[in-house]
Amino acid sequence: MPLTNLAMNALPDSIQTLAEVIGESAALTLVRAWPPTTSSTTGRHRVIVYVPSTLPDQHRLIDILGLEIAQRLVAHFGGELLFLASCFAASAHERREQIARAVASGMPREHVAQEFGVSQTTIKRAVRGARSTPVPAVHPALLKGYARA
Repeated sequence: MPLTNLAMNALPDSIQTLAEVIGESAALTLVRAWPPTTSSTTGRHRVIVYVPSTLPDQHRLIDILGLEIAQRLVAHFGGELLFLASCFAASAHERREQIARAVASGMPREHVAQEFGVSQTTIKRAVRGARSTPVPAVHPALLKGYARA
């Protein structure tokens, strides 16, 4: 399921490759559902997925993606390890933006802290960061589903 050039350019390369095979939505669902691994040397967050060469009846990929998409993934990447960007930075940025917007809308900081499960210090940093930095362009599909509503 090919993506438009604009959408493809906004996704990390590893996610673009996966999205070309199983679709953008399924690729982002997989990245969100699979626990990230943090490198002890670089500190980078990556999602490492082993794709079996044959798909057993009960497999985590089927639970996450559904049978048809999991089979498509196995047909293309069977027997390989996929090293995928976790999209952690994009989700963290969106969460900070949501916190800053909640405070700017007049919601009491205590309520914001409870709603997002963060400390007052995190709220202060989010508000300060929202005032001092322009918002970078982030593909909206990367942000979907990361923060509590």
